[in-house]
Amino acid sequence: MAGGPEEKARAEAKAIFAEGDRLARAGQWQAASRSYESGLDLDPSYHWHWYVSASLFLEMGDEKGYRRQCREMLGRFGQDADPAIADRTAKACLLVPDAVPDMKRVLELADRTVTGTEKHRYYPYFQISKALAEYRTGHFPAAIDWLRKSDPNFGQTRIYPGALSRLVRAMAYARMQPADLSKARTALAEAVQIMDTQFPQLSAGALDGNWNDWLHCRILRREAEALLKIATKESSTPAK
Repeated sequence: MAGGPEEKARAEAKAIFAEGDRLARAGQWQAASRSYESGLDLDPSYHWHWYVSASLFLEMGDEKGYRRQCREMLGRFGQDADPAIADRTAKACLLVPDAVPDMKRVLELADRTVTGTEKHRYYPYFQISKALAEYRTGHFPAAIDWLRKSDPNFGQTRIYPGALSRLVRAMAYARMQPADLSKARTALAEAVQIMDTQFPQLSAGALDGNWNDWLHCRILRREAEALLKIATKESSTPAK
């Protein structure tokens, strides 16, 4: 017996999401974003598709679309008991400052992911999201402390969290009072080295299946480089 309309819609959405993933691996952000939007119209049930769609909007410079996806994630998955879903919902909303009107909900999600989940296999990733939440709320020493806790779990093989951790650390050091620009520059340089020498490069063909993590690092790298540029300029300007 043929499936009902709902099953057919899900099957069609699955094919569309697969095409969106293929396009994203090729760096075709706009086409990938359109595929994910079409798929979500048919089947909005899976948090992952909202999660990666938010990154695509942000990479295209469409902050309005990005913020819309963040609001949708919060509304649909903000109460989910799965800490991995809570983590991804929070992380999506932490990629830029003030992504949603009620950041309190985002911070609560970040807190939830690191509470009683120490044995979860994704706990080190949860710690990075918590660090990013602390950074967004101006708690820079706390952000660095959470990163110190997570870093030993990744080593040299987990290139994406390794780079992401260094990017958040660079921004936190740059915004501390007083700023520690030496440590900020070192952390940023380490992140850039990882991204430029170990990440898949669009110029070499296709990205890997972690293209969403690749985008997160790319997005935060732009923010970190801009912040360090401003902080360096301010530090070299004589006080009046």
